[in-house]
Amino acid sequence: IHKALIMIRKLYVTLLFTGLLACCGRTSAEAATTAPLVVTKLTLLNTTTQTEIRQLVDGSTITLSIDGSALNVRADVAGTAGIVFFILDGQRRPTDNLVPYALGGDVCGVFQKWTPTLGSHTLRVEPYQKSWRGGSLGTTLEVTFDVVSSPFTSGTSTEVVMPANQL
Repeated sequence: IHKALIMIRKLYVTLLFTGLLACCGRTSAEAATTAPLVVTKLTLLNTTTQTEIRQLVDGSTITLSIDGSALNVRADVAGTAGIVFFILDGQRRPTDNLVPYALGGDVCGVFQKWTPTLGSHTLRVEPYQKSWRGGSLGTTLEVTFDVVSSPFTSGTSTEVVMPANQL
């Protein structure tokens, strides 16, 4: 009876997972061909409106007062990836093995909120042919970007003059 219950539970979990994928219209993307994998671009997204803001390229600046704080980054991959790893500032983030590949994740294609911390960051995206870093590593993409709270306005400064006896 114990073995039968374990088998039933495994079947239930498999059916549940398969059902969730089917509900979303997505499948796991195990590579069936040897086509080269290439991360072609990264796109900054607004998760409140589920729209693209702009391409995230090396040297970009994310300004939270303009771009908002409900963000995500989508990786576009040429070829069929089994899994895509996002490595932010040297730390592996939760992985994504279903299209669309997103730094902050998604639920059935609805991008979830990710808010970057202020400062300079490096994001590296690694596509693999098979899940769990199996198969060949494709061509990665790495960008360095800054996150600021508001834009720096050049050409304006305030000079403070204090009397000599108050220095």
